[in-house]
Amino acid sequence: DMLVVGVNTNTSANNTKPLDTLVNHLNTSGMVLASLLQTDAVVIFEEGSPLELIKKIKPDVLVNIGGHSLGQIAGSKEVLAADGEVKNINIVDDLPIR
Repeated sequence: DMLVVGVNTNTSANNTKPLDTLVNHLNTSGMVLASLLQTDAVVIFEEGSPLELIKKIKPDVLVNIGGHSLGQIAGSKEVLAADGEVKNINIVDDLPIR
């Protein structure tokens, strides 16, 4: 098993997400995620959606951060069609990471 984390560039995140959902800049996010022992790879994507990345790596489990419905999660159809799982988690507002 591998844990691969896809992270928007600052530009694509600013263009696709509400400003109040942006937590950290790319450099900070990438360094924190890469330093976690469980993380095998951090992949930066410029597109507004991680769909192409998801199609390339074909994950068994796709985890989305945010309050999206299953149909709104990029790559959910592809992962479910391959008998994978899609999980949706929320950011904890109390954490001092903003």
